[in-house]
Amino acid sequence: MNSSKRMPVLFIGHGSPMNALEDNAFTRVWESLGQSLPRPRAILVISAHWLTDGTAVTAMSAPKTIHDFGGFPQALFDMRYPAPGDPVLAARIAELLTPFTDTPVQLDQDWGLDHGSWSVLAKIYPDASIPVLQLSLDMRLSAAAHFALGQRLSALRDEGVVTRVKDDIGPYLQQCLREVFGNHPLVGDIQGTGMVAALQLAEDKATRKRFANENDMAWRCRTFGFEEGLIIRSTLGRMIMAPA
Repeated sequence: MNSSKRMPVLFIGHGSPMNALEDNAFTRVWESLGQSLPRPRAILVISAHWLTDGTAVTAMSAPKTIHDFGGFPQALFDMRYPAPGDPVLAARIAELLTPFTDTPVQLDQDWGLDHGSWSVLAKIYPDASIPVLQLSLDMRLSAAAHFALGQRLSALRDEGVVTRVKDDIGPYLQQCLREVFGNHPLVGDIQGTGMVAALQLAEDKATRKRFANENDMAWRCRTFGFEEGLIIRSTLGRMIMAPA
């Protein structure tokens, strides 16, 4: 069912997989989303639980329910979310993204829906009647390259498709910062939650001893960042950033 409204983008952290079975404050908010959002033609999920070498999109007509966890009650393993797939839409997504990837987007026939998808969707759309696809995270791509893919996906919002990004941007931001600054002699620690991250400056990296004049040092780094086109804030010897 096509929608004439521009579809929203949702960022949802699934928390414990047990939310799929439980009734709590979090799951009631998810249920309210299903009642208030315009009904999409399909749902595209980008999940940090699916990391690949190259970009892939599920392209089967009936994606399986993946129980990618352990140590939970049998009732959770017995749960299924039998939403259909959409091979035609998968081909459309591959067409949109391939110009921005190193290799053609793979039309995957093996993955399915991991618990980062179905444990939340089971509350938002419990009848599982809306086609659901997953897009993988390419471990080889940079943050800028993933951002470019996101821009391309925005076209789907006008085609009646909800793009749901969960548990990936925040952890990916932390990962990128550790790759870039993890060995920097002036960075004692990398901190963050969600889309807010901070670099703690240190005079001694090994002991994480802070500079005596840490605010002055942070201000210098902030000024240098501004000169390089970075919007960052300095406070208590930390460089704070929140990508838009």
